[in-house]
Amino acid sequence: MSHDPQHGTTTSADGTTIAWTLRGSGPVLVLVEPVMMHRGLTAFADLAPALAEQATVVTYDRRGKGESGDAEAYEPDREVEDLAALVAEHGGSARLYGFSSGATLALLAARDVAGVTGVVALEPVLADDGPDVRDEIRALVREGRRGDAVRTFNRRIGIPEEVVAQIPTGPGEPAAHTLPYDLTLTGRTRAADLAAITCPTLVLASSGSDDRLRGWAREVEQAVPGAQHRELPGSWHGVDGDALVAAIRET
Repeated sequence: MSHDPQHGTTTSADGTTIAWTLRGSGPVLVLVEPVMMHRGLTAFADLAPALAEQATVVTYDRRGKGESGDAEAYEPDREVEDLAALVAEHGGSARLYGFSSGATLALLAARDVAGVTGVVALEPVLADDGPDVRDEIRALVREGRRGDAVRTFNRRIGIPEEVVAQIPTGPGEPAAHTLPYDLTLTGRTRAADLAAITCPTLVLASSGSDDRLRGWAREVEQAVPGAQHRELPGSWHGVDGDALVAAIRET
């Protein structure tokens, strides 16, 4: 079986171009990247080829990142429409897998897009009462201080200062202007907002994550009728790759 990737674009409802890559064969599975990530700087470098052994795997650049277009103003509903367009482009039905803020987006699409037949969400991020740093990040980006914008975001999500100081910011800087997008998406989403999801739902968490991340996973599992919850071996906000592949395949 050939897994040579195919590349293309889809036009979303508002006219934004969404760039995608397809590999493998079988039922369609769309992977939804977390904050700042896209096909050129992906969280799914090993995951996508592994899943393509048994599925048609679609990876894509979320709007504003990589080769996808953008709109003048950001609204989470437009990202849901992007996923609806991708599902329609690739046969009209698909399962979704998302990680972190990408998991939050995948869950919203599972609620609102009729063609979504199942969703796996690894540590979805929900609204909290932390400080709103979106304007600060926008100002830093305008000033050309994209590295500082990335560091500000990392502090906002609870990464300790000593760790923030060691994280290289360069790879993510081209997408720094989209950091407020993810903060808007997750800041508007609470577990109760997902109660209308009707497709099979698996919510995953890492055994090595903090109480907040693991608690959000539990909240989503409790809010979505019939949802299942599983904790996989891993580190903070990351799980064992083989265990993750197996969990997604079983869903």
